[in-house]
Amino acid sequence: MRTWLYGITRHIASNHRRRDRRKGSILEPLQPDLTDPHPDPLERAADAQAAMFVERFLAKLDTKKREVFLLAFMEEMTIPEVAVALSIPLNTAYTRFRRARAEFQRALERRHHE
Repeated sequence: MRTWLYGITRHIASNHRRRDRRKGSILEPLQPDLTDPHPDPLERAADAQAAMFVERFLAKLDTKKREVFLLAFMEEMTIPEVAVALSIPLNTAYTRFRRARAEFQRALERRHHE
């Protein structure tokens, strides 16, 4: 099927080039925004697997670290903002985030070795 479609595409492109040479028209490059903005099935599957990985990681993380990790990493809040939002000392917020991030990194490394 793929070979057949490629052959048809190649034949049509050849006809267009031949016609354009006869008419003397200049080919314009394709616009970069013509790519399909929707993810293909493989990308969707990879996204779903990544989401499941993050969900499993968060479920295993203790509550205090999870709160800081979600606000800082996922919601992109600064650590001082996280500390204020959770009413915890700034250094505590930094420590929890650093530890959660280290656990996440270790979980990623284990995932890649599986």
